[in-house]
Amino acid sequence: MVLLNVNNNFSSTRDILINSKYNIMAISLASSMLDEIMQEAFDENVIEEYVASTSLMSNIGPDNEAYGSYDDIDDFDNYWYETEPVDKTKPRYVPGPVYRVWVDVNYINPAQPNLAQNTKTFYKKVTVNVTMPYLAGEVLPADTVKLEKVFTYFIFR
Repeated sequence: MVLLNVNNNFSSTRDILINSKYNIMAISLASSMLDEIMQEAFDENVIEEYVASTSLMSNIGPDNEAYGSYDDIDDFDNYWYETEPVDKTKPRYVPGPVYRVWVDVNYINPAQPNLAQNTKTFYKKVTVNVTMPYLAGEVLPADTVKLEKVFTYFIFR
């Protein structure tokens, strides 16, 4: 009876360690994506000059650009990819299960940051989601890591 309990404890500890490892990788992928987005301008219309009116801001989403040539944070809206778990030569290689990373970008009102706005504002909320839907060929309940950041645009004179 004691041997059976020890085996159950080892199995449980192993599962916890594996789950922790995969969750840390998901957090790392989300953080890396957010770091990449933070390198871009708030809006393509503010790259060269100051904008004093929200009417001059661009619409959310890429402006006929492909990933790799995005020039502002909202170009990442609806961008997604899945990691490559097998081929180390692929750019999105990550050992382990397949992770799905996707990005949502919305204009927001800072008083209600969880509600997307239909009108342009000086605030954009970026949400990076990472799910790990597959583990060792078994379909698991999709566990999602979500990182959010609000970007603002201010003119200092």
